[in-house]
Amino acid sequence: QHRRLCEKCHLQPAHEEVERLSKKKRKGGRRKKKSEDEFEDSDDEVEREMKKGGWVRCLKCAVSAHFGCLASAQRDEILKAAKERDTAQWIQDNPDADPKDGPTKRKGLQIDETTDFICGHCMKGGICMNCNEMAILPGGTLPTEQGKTEDVKMADPSDDVEMADGTKNATEGPAEELLFRCLTCKRAGHYEHLPPPEIDSSPAETAYYYQVDTHWLCDDCHSFIGKTLDKIIAWRPYPSNAIQPSEPVNYKDNLPREYLVKWEGRSYRRTEWVPHMWLLSTSPAKLKNFLAVGTKVDLLDEATARKRAMEEASEHMSDVEETPGPDASLTLPTNQGIVDAESRIPKGWKTVDRVLDFILWNPHKPAKGKGKGKAARKGKKKRVQRIESDEEEEDDEEVKEIREKAFEDGEEPPESVTETLEEWEARNKRKFTVDDIDDVVWAFIKWQDLGYDEATWDAPPQREDSGYDDFRRALERNLLARTVKVPKKMPQHVEDRKKDGFTKHRLKQPTDLKIGQDPALKLMPFQVDGFNWLCDNWWNHQPCILADEMGLGKTVQVSSFVGNIVDKWDAFPVLVVVPNSTLTNWVREFERWAPNLRVVPYYGEAKARQIIQRYELTHPKAPPGCTEAKFHVLVTSYEAVTHKTDFGGVFKKQPRWEVLIIDEGQRLKNDKSLLFTKLNELKAKHRVIMTGTPLNNNIRELFNLMNFLDPDNWSDLEALETEYEELTEDLVKQLHDRLRPYFLRRIKSEVLTLPPKNEVIVPVSMTPIQKELYRSIL
Repeated sequence: QHRRLCEKCHLQPAHEEVERLSKKKRKGGRRKKKSEDEFEDSDDEVEREMKKGGWVRCLKCAVSAHFGCLASAQRDEILKAAKERDTAQWIQDNPDADPKDGPTKRKGLQIDETTDFICGHCMKGGICMNCNEMAILPGGTLPTEQGKTEDVKMADPSDDVEMADGTKNATEGPAEELLFRCLTCKRAGHYEHLPPPEIDSSPAETAYYYQVDTHWLCDDCHSFIGKTLDKIIAWRPYPSNAIQPSEPVNYKDNLPREYLVKWEGRSYRRTEWVPHMWLLSTSPAKLKNFLAVGTKVDLLDEATARKRAMEEASEHMSDVEETPGPDASLTLPTNQGIVDAESRIPKGWKTVDRVLDFILWNPHKPAKGKGKGKAARKGKKKRVQRIESDEEEEDDEEVKEIREKAFEDGEEPPESVTETLEEWEARNKRKFTVDDIDDVVWAFIKWQDLGYDEATWDAPPQREDSGYDDFRRALERNLLARTVKVPKKMPQHVEDRKKDGFTKHRLKQPTDLKIGQDPALKLMPFQVDGFNWLCDNWWNHQPCILADEMGLGKTVQVSSFVGNIVDKWDAFPVLVVVPNSTLTNWVREFERWAPNLRVVPYYGEAKARQIIQRYELTHPKAPPGCTEAKFHVLVTSYEAVTHKTDFGGVFKKQPRWEVLIIDEGQRLKNDKSLLFTKLNELKAKHRVIMTGTPLNNNIRELFNLMNFLDPDNWSDLEALETEYEELTEDLVKQLHDRLRPYFLRRIKSEVLTLPPKNEVIVPVSMTPIQKELYRSIL
């Protein structure tokens, strides 16, 4: 049957809408009027519906529309056919009359009139969305079973326009079998090829399901309900053998292709292929931009994707049978899209990095209305048991389906089968541990190589999945965060440590360092010296500058130093301020060299920082005698620490930082800069600067660094600058002696055995334009 909804405005026929509005107005007349404009608004609605005109139905598919909602060309064709019908009838009634005196062309179709036409979709032709065979040829003709076309018998001109209250009912459709056409994506399909709602569904039940239950949506579009497009990743031909039009394509055409998309709020594990017409209907602007400039998602190249696929296959070779893979030598033309786009998504984007929050599985919550007492069951014990048994079986099937949808399709399970961590621990009367990992059914996950702003809720990998070990480690770190407690200390409090008492704690051999790192990770001899120097300075409250040449492992030395003082003397929290480009590398080095530390990065756009603040920085409630912080180390960027809101709400909120570490410390050479000012406001007991170039332009910049590092002993900058304005040999020696306790600098040639430099000079001739420019400069 035809739809009772207009293809364009999705409303029912105008005469039905007018009748509905009239009933509403009559009903409203019997109650108190809410406003003076109420009836005027109702009259306007009726007038708008009257302008839509009669009802028009497609001869080939289920499409129906208001006459006024059609394109002007379609309206003209219908009115032309109506005039021919009126003229034929007038000549039949008046055979002797002059044809010039016949009826004139109609101006429109009245709301109580209906007619047939061939819709624009059928005129363009198309394939069945399920069997991929030609459903209707261009021009609106139907292919026969033998692959030939037959002329469709058009309606007689005398039957073009029918009155809704005439001898033929207006709700009746054309006599031939109609094609199903989706209300959203506009694709056509044979009813017998539509996926049945149940395995044993009859054709009538299948038709009812798509016409009534899904409201004229195809199986694809119905499955996309509730999902919002985030990014278009790639495209490929659909069907796979479809011939692609030449470039550039018109995005409004019914292109034979489908697109790999990422949904908003869903991870790259849940990407899906969607038809072109669905995108055109729901996100035309994004589709147009994608076809014009391409994807904004950086996929792996073909060689890298193939190598990764081979590695993953080798990991599971013992568990699965060997199957022939795609021919590596086969390459598609450039206008054939990326057929293997799913395999080119970087693995990290689908690998768990951090678990920010999680929900636990509990399908046995007590149901409401159960357990009515012994009196209600008296005399009916067997019957009640049988009924309860049937209900339990149905409940088990429903619960099983919910769990499958969560893990296979990424569908959020309802609250009726889940519980929070607090509810789980109250029910089990013990703390949740990583051994209870199988109870985690839904988690808020930050993915590797993606920012916090792309964190999503998703079902975690299961034991047999490749990313399970990463998820388990991330869950362990999440549970570790619950145990981190930062004691409250007064900013002015100074620990009484015996001077030079660190000597007995000095690291003598690289193998002696045991702070949770892999035993294979060992500091080099000069790095051991740097580690001891940093620890000794912290012990003696001596601020310092690690000024090793680039490439000597300053990050490794500092990470080990922080891990050591936190492990042995609970010296935390630690704030590390670094360039934004090196921030993630800092986090990785901490995870390698001090894996027992709770290290939190704080960076990114506003959304990312909000997520970090909510899930990573603080406990819901501060433990007794402690601050709210739940981290050992906070790694942040210059931009974040100078942000007005973040500075007060995150960094200055911490009453005391045990250690403040500044990477690329030359950024502090200007004592009037915002970074210098903000960092000086923080209550930090020990300060460490890292820089490979402590002195760039002038000596004032050096004094600014020293003033930030040790303001008590380097306070009068003007006097210092005057004193060392003209450097003599004695002054240089004096300055070196004064700086020596603060500095440690090694260069590669001193600490590394490097082969002699081998220079190869390759003469290259210049192009004519280069020669011309070169001579003009000379």
